[in-house]
Amino acid sequence: MIRWASDATICHYISLIFSGISFFSSFIALFPQILQTYNDKSVEGLSFLFLSSWVLGDTVTLIGAILTDQLTFQVILAMYHLSNDLLVCGQYYYYGILYKNQYSGLHKNNRYKFNNNKSSSNFNIFTAVVGFFSQITRARASSGTSTPVGNNDKIGYILSWLGATFYVFSRLPQLIKNHKRKSTDGISPFLFWMIAISNVAYNISILTSVEFVMNDNKADFILNELPFIIGNSGTVIFDMVYFYQHYYLYRGNRNKAVDITEDHEMNVEAGPVFELKEETSALQKVKSKSRDPIPVILQGRDIELTTLNSNDMKIKNKIEKEEQEINRYKSNTNDDNTTE
Repeated sequence: MIRWASDATICHYISLIFSGISFFSSFIALFPQILQTYNDKSVEGLSFLFLSSWVLGDTVTLIGAILTDQLTFQVILAMYHLSNDLLVCGQYYYYGILYKNQYSGLHKNNRYKFNNNKSSSNFNIFTAVVGFFSQITRARASSGTSTPVGNNDKIGYILSWLGATFYVFSRLPQLIKNHKRKSTDGISPFLFWMIAISNVAYNISILTSVEFVMNDNKADFILNELPFIIGNSGTVIFDMVYFYQHYYLYRGNRNKAVDITEDHEMNVEAGPVFELKEETSALQKVKSKSRDPIPVILQGRDIELTTLNSNDMKIKNKIEKEEQEINRYKSNTNDDNTTE
């Protein structure tokens, strides 16, 4: 009996430590992403479906955790995740719609209204989801006989599996967008690192909890926790794909993302699109009489300064400097020909 009590105490502290690691990692995960979006004044690198899956996944997981009486730290963590999701979605709405359209031309006014209404509808979905969650929690707290416990368990278990599905596949839209843009710009790698650490620590905390270690029927406990375990461990696989994209596949394409528009995203055309090609094609080399290579800029369209984010501005400034060098080179060449 004493040995069991000692083991329970040790497991309790181990579980407590890993739950703290999970919470702390989640707590700081989104801060760099929020700062990066604020500095860039752009959400071009973020996938709307990625954020939507997060919100839906955290919402149904939170409801499922409450209905199935999960561990306290699981409920608190799910609530914190949902609040962070809504914060990022608010930032996406502001920089993707409101801020971007401050510089839209009057000739784009009709299209702006259409897309803005569409974006407002999408944003209202998040409000409706949170409202739905509030209704359920209030109803459950106010009346213990309104819904049988068995039904609560079934509904909660189904919602938990639904949340796990959202979690596991939430990365796919973002990975696809990274592939189309040939870049991971706009997304902080710190976000994925912290989330991966949080998910691993989350599962360790569950498997070292007293409720599991001292449970005579561990199979039932695992079955009840299975959607939460899979929902957190399954995402790590897709996180590895992101790390492969960021640190290997597209590491040479920083600040050279190809601009794309997703039909399902809240995009508004705020001016001419400036597509960034591969560096080898953007600055081709030609030979002059002296066989010295000079850069030739691709013939592009006029670019409105107010429609560019910070990365585009850097590239545009680089192109302007190259154009100045070309003009000086041509001027010197003409002077040499005149002298001859």
